[in-house]
Amino acid sequence: MSTKLVSVVVPVYNGEKYIRDTLSSILDQTYCNIECIVVDDGSTDRTVDICKEFSGRLVILSKANGGQSDALNYGWQKASGDYLSYLSADDILHKNAIEFLVEAADKVGSEVVVYPRYELIDSSGKKIKDFQTLFFDSKNMFERFYCPVGPGAIFSQSLFEHIGGWRTDLRQIPDFEYWLRLAGSASFLSYNMILSSFRVHANSQTHAVSDFEKADESIVVAKSLVGNSIRVNFIPDRFLASAYVFSACLHLRSGRILTGIVRLIRASLFSPRAVLNIYSVKRIISSCTSLLRYGNSR
Repeated sequence: MSTKLVSVVVPVYNGEKYIRDTLSSILDQTYCNIECIVVDDGSTDRTVDICKEFSGRLVILSKANGGQSDALNYGWQKASGDYLSYLSADDILHKNAIEFLVEAADKVGSEVVVYPRYELIDSSGKKIKDFQTLFFDSKNMFERFYCPVGPGAIFSQSLFEHIGGWRTDLRQIPDFEYWLRLAGSASFLSYNMILSSFRVHANSQTHAVSDFEKADESIVVAKSLVGNSIRVNFIPDRFLASAYVFSACLHLRSGRILTGIVRLIRASLFSPRAVLNIYSVKRIISSCTSLLRYGNSR
């Protein structure tokens, strides 16, 4: 078994409901050489007290509230691992996740991202379904604006040194923007086993209604990356079109129908093909269905 140190950072703000289960899943891994760093981002509930129940088995860092990205970057800056990872304070790692992922990463060598398949669970931890990753290759990640990487991913510490951390100005897709930046420098490896659980609940950031600025983050990200020296062979117009489709869907889900339509028109001007492919069509239909089902109550 590998002896490389894996640093798992858990950024948390008022996470008392799930943080105990999350930390237990990290500390009870079959892989022994793990550094668990909790970054408390100014919690006002019992989060820190619960973390102290694991005293001696993890590091607790506290800072003023600055958001998930800022907390995560702070933790990674303090980390000592050969591989870095993170886990949201409501998600779960399966018992042998780190062992299997490190074994796979070691075979690839330096500058690698290894991520597992994952399942969706509800607020009580009951399995909803397996999440089916559609594909991974860098070209499709850009041209379809699709993020295959979920909870449990590990990546080489050298990538953090070279690329830096998450953008602190992003609130909707800071993780995806990071994988897009890393795509030009790292080898991405999908591990074909379910090794983590993504918790879906009322307060999940991923499923929350997006305000106007958050819904447009995909456009901001795409414009910032087009023309940069990312060593990925993708078609920029399809990337921009898919970013506008992504934005349109968030606006539609949030009840801003006219803005969503405008974003779709703009996407079509960049690349009709990117708008009309089956993946984009399914994404648009799903957003419209969500709007009809929940309306503005979401």
